[in-house]
Amino acid sequence: KQLIEWIKFLKKNFFKLIIIDTIGDKSISNFIKKSNFIIDILIIPYVSNISLPLNANKKLFGPKFFIFSKYYSKLKKRKININVRNILITCGGSDPKNITLSILSSLIKIDVPLNIRVIFGPFYTKSLINKIKNLKKLKKHKISYYQSPLHLCNHMVWSDLTISTSGLSKYELALTGTPSLLISIDKLHHKINLPFSKLKSSINLGIFQNKNDYLGKFDKILNDYNTRKNLSINGQIALDALGTHRIIKEISNLNFK
Repeated sequence: KQLIEWIKFLKKNFFKLIIIDTIGDKSISNFIKKSNFIIDILIIPYVSNISLPLNANKKLFGPKFFIFSKYYSKLKKRKININVRNILITCGGSDPKNITLSILSSLIKIDVPLNIRVIFGPFYTKSLINKIKNLKKLKKHKISYYQSPLHLCNHMVWSDLTISTSGLSKYELALTGTPSLLISIDKLHHKINLPFSKLKSSINLGIFQNKNDYLGKFDKILNDYNTRKNLSINGQIALDALGTHRIIKEISNLNFK
C-alpha cells in the first residue's frame, strides 16, 4: 500500500517512473500492474524466459542491461590454465544450509594440491565459520579465508575455477570469464537459474542436498580443460560491463517536459 501511494505521488508530480525490477510474483511491476500505472522505463537485467509486463512504455530486458560495479570494468580477455590449482568458494551473504562446508569437504579429498579461497559473507554465523575453519585438512592444500570483501573481481580472476551458489555472482563470473559450478539453494533458485544455464558459461549442479558429495563432479571438471575454456569464452561473449551506460542512454532519451 505504501509503495502504491508513493508511486501515485511521483506520477501526480510529473516524475518519470523508472524501475529496476526483479522477476516473479514479488516483482514491483507485477505488484502495480493492477493499479493501472504506466512505467516509463522498466529494467529487468536478468536472463529469464518470463513474458514481459505490458505496463511499461520502454522495456530494457536481459543481461546486456546488468549493472556491474566499477571493479568489473576494463577486464582483459581471460586465459584459462590447463591445470586447475586455484579454486574460489563463494556462497553469498549468508549460508543457512552450510553449503560452503559441504563444498570444502569434497574439495579437500582431491588428490592434487590446491590453493582454495573461501569467502565468508557478512551474515555467516560464527558457528559455521568455526566448523569450516576446524575442518580436518590435508597438508597439501592451502586454504585461505576472506571475510566480506568489498568485491570478488580479483578473487574470480585469480581462480581457475569458482564454485558458487546460484545468486547474482553468476553474472560476475560470466563477465570475468571464470569457469564455474553453480549450486542452487532451493527449488526456486534452481528454477530461476535454468534460463541462465543456456549461456553455457557455467555448469549447473542442481539443488543442494545435505548428503551430496561433489567429489566426482569436481574431479571431472578439474580434468576437463576444453570444457572450462568453453565456459570462459561463452561467458565473456554473453556479457559486458556496459549495462549502466545503456540504461543512462535510454533515460537521457526520455522527454522530461
